[in-house]
Amino acid sequence: MTYFSRIGFILAAAGSAIGLGGVWKFPYVVGESGGGAFVLVFIVAFLVFGLSVFIIEMILGRASRQDSFSTFESLAPKGKKYYKYGGLMVFSGLVIFSFYVVVLGWLMHYMALSLIGLPTTLKSTKNLWEHFTNDQIGLQLWWHFVIVVLCAYVLQQGVKKGIERLNLILMPLLLIIFVGLLVYSMYQDSFLASCKFLFTPNFSKLTPQVIVDAIGQAFFSLSLGVGVILTYSGSMPKEGNFIKSALIVALLNFVFCLVAGLVIFTFIF
Repeated sequence: MTYFSRIGFILAAAGSAIGLGGVWKFPYVVGESGGGAFVLVFIVAFLVFGLSVFIIEMILGRASRQDSFSTFESLAPKGKKYYKYGGLMVFSGLVIFSFYVVVLGWLMHYMALSLIGLPTTLKSTKNLWEHFTNDQIGLQLWWHFVIVVLCAYVLQQGVKKGIERLNLILMPLLLIIFVGLLVYSMYQDSFLASCKFLFTPNFSKLTPQVIVDAIGQAFFSLSLGVGVILTYSGSMPKEGNFIKSALIVALLNFVFCLVAGLVIFTFIF
């Protein structure tokens, strides 16, 4: 069995959550839920619920060194034969993958378009998007196919040569992009308005639904309940402090969420 290096595990675990959870969904839910009040609840939920479950999944994966189904079955108390069905969580990961590959296909399409020039006005941008999503179904399927093949290739390479090697390239690149976007945002007049919206709680917006959404976002931001962290933890290095690794991964995800919010709301305002 091959194992991640310590940095490889941290980057892989962080990479599994930084994306739709942190970059896309977090700013969207913050905007829908009133800004600072949601962020405050999210911080509490992230530290109390999210980090706790994250560490539990790491403990389970490291203890069993097996897939999700076998982990629940092998670690279940004697006579608890139905515990193995906890491994059904992997099917939620399959559902998430089904829309991730579509979004990644869109991104690949726009990366290709950027080589020849993207539209410069809101109207032309909207027309391009609507034409692509409504009329160019074949092109969307092509990019979908490309992404699935690339994912299959990386997974076929295994933990060390596939997942870890890819994250050692992509995660530092993502960090550079985010730092660049944050610095650019700080020079915009709307940056202070973005900070105020994110970090000034409006408790009149705090409803039971906002609290539920914040807890759900904490789970989504850490890629919990889908078997990813549990599976990755089965390939953790045998030595090292896994609690420290969990804290680093959680901190990376948390920082990326906040930076994404600052950048996106700066552009919106």
